[in-house]
Amino acid sequence: MTELKSSNAVKIRDVMSPHVVYCYVEDTVPEVAKKMMDNWVDTLFCIEKDSGKVKGVITDGIIWKLVAKADPKIYQYMAKDLMVTKLISIDGNKPFNSIEELRDEFEKSPIKRIAVTSNGRIIGLIRRKFIERIKRYSRTFDIKFS
Repeated sequence: MTELKSSNAVKIRDVMSPHVVYCYVEDTVPEVAKKMMDNWVDTLFCIEKDSGKVKGVITDGIIWKLVAKADPKIYQYMAKDLMVTKLISIDGNKPFNSIEELRDEFEKSPIKRIAVTSNGRIIGLIRRKFIERIKRYSRTFDIKFS
């Protein structure tokens, strides 16, 4: 097991990306793709315009699959038609003890991303590929958070 040790307890928020970008559930595929491109992100949280409630998440992989299928209706789809509604979240203040512990959470997510929350609000995102990178480099380097 890969343990991350530090004099201060490492929390989930210490390993997340704080760059969170939203789109509206009514946004079209071109609007979604443009928001991803303009913000240099591969994940958007889909919110309702009126309430601001998060209803799902859409990834660049979802967009790429649609493009690869050469679906003639690509310009008619909205984020709500494509988004994943099963959103896995984890409290940002939870202690982060091992990569394996977090890896188990990714198994619950169909998109291999986990929303990081604090007081019921999304404050960040963790991608499985980031955790895999930590795992790979921990074989060579002694990883410590401070």
